[in-house]
Amino acid sequence: MSEKLFSNARIFRDAAGRRLAFAICGSLALLLAAHTASASTVKLRIKVLNPRDTNQIAIVRANLPPRVTTDDVDDWGGLDWSYDTKNDIYYVHKNVPLAPREGKFFEVKIRDIWVIDPSEIQQIEKHVSGLVEKLKGTPSYEQAAQLQGLIETGLEAVAARQNQFAIGPGVPAIEHINAYETNLGELKNIKKDVGIVENLVLGSGQDVGALIGDEKLLSRPERRDDLPVEQYKTAVVEVVVINPSETEKKTISLRENLPEEIRVYDVLSSDGLEVGADFNTGACYVYKDGVELNPGEKKTFKISIRDKWNVNQPRVAALLENASNLLHRVQSQGRYPGVEDAIKGIVSDLSLVMTEVGPSRVDDQYVAFYRDQAGRVGLIEQRISRVESALKPIEKTVRFGFKVKPPSMKTTWALIYIILGFLGLFSVLFFLRWFGKSKGEKMGA
Repeated sequence: MSEKLFSNARIFRDAAGRRLAFAICGSLALLLAAHTASASTVKLRIKVLNPRDTNQIAIVRANLPPRVTTDDVDDWGGLDWSYDTKNDIYYVHKNVPLAPREGKFFEVKIRDIWVIDPSEIQQIEKHVSGLVEKLKGTPSYEQAAQLQGLIETGLEAVAARQNQFAIGPGVPAIEHINAYETNLGELKNIKKDVGIVENLVLGSGQDVGALIGDEKLLSRPERRDDLPVEQYKTAVVEVVVINPSETEKKTISLRENLPEEIRVYDVLSSDGLEVGADFNTGACYVYKDGVELNPGEKKTFKISIRDKWNVNQPRVAALLENASNLLHRVQSQGRYPGVEDAIKGIVSDLSLVMTEVGPSRVDDQYVAFYRDQAGRVGLIEQRISRVESALKPIEKTVRFGFKVKPPSMKTTWALIYIILGFLGLFSVLFFLRWFGKSKGEKMGA
């Protein structure tokens, strides 16, 4: 098992070292929206103020909006960034020296990621229109046409909301972001209706051209880390304590929370520290009372734990095998290139994940990378489930190796009447045969 390192330093200051303030003195963080000829930007503007008459060092910290990653930030405004492993968000931070009554501004520029591409809306509308056209003259046409009306109404609402809250004068950034989140939920429901129409077309024995809808009852798979114990790699958490005083000896009580995925049974070695757990959340921590630090001394405790993040490869391999089997099943039909293309895209995306190389050092960026990878793998698994649901109506049209369309409603009732007529005729013949028997035959019977 390979070993990685997760470093976490903690400095203990004495009364003479109180120049580092924990809170931002008189701070204010605002989200602002700006639009230029080239791009739209959301700005996180942070103001920090020292209201005192003495020099201060303030800790500036502000969370980035949800969904934002480091790739989405165009300008960090002179601040550092980190990943909050507990809340699964990125944040900016910095220790800022402030003179008496001094104030400073910081501005983080974030690319506007809260926009649904208008071409996606147009693609869905065009796609559904073509599907409904294919169903003309089939028993499924009326249902498909009703769904088309609902889909178009929903798409119009999404487009109208996006236009109403587009970045511009008088539109607060928070309203722009909230409108996007609402539209995402609406679009999710729309794609479920699209999935129904696609299945109706596949059930009629026709290709859909593309598979962009979702399964009606499909839910997003959750990240799984339930590997066999022997398959986990080992990570090392470093807890560093420092006595900043060059003249005084210190005795401290140490407590350090471990990443939230770690439980007591995941701690393989605690390097002399005690291991505890929160009774309410199950979160694990290490602690020790009476840690003695000589002047200027630094002590490092290395805690070995199971790596609960870099666990995606077995899952990816299993999904890749499943997708390859699905591709073989669809190719054997030879009539559904749209579904084939969807599976080929899944295979390609899984193959790319298999080749990804994450950070070598186990820190907050390491956790962020593999959490993000697990989320992307979950979405691919969702696409596989969608393909599996699409295969059901396809395979219902295949009997004994022959590709046949299901009978129409008129044909179905005609067959029922023929069967009933045959049964009625057989009953009459049986009655006449029994009634025409001689008395001796009846008695013998």
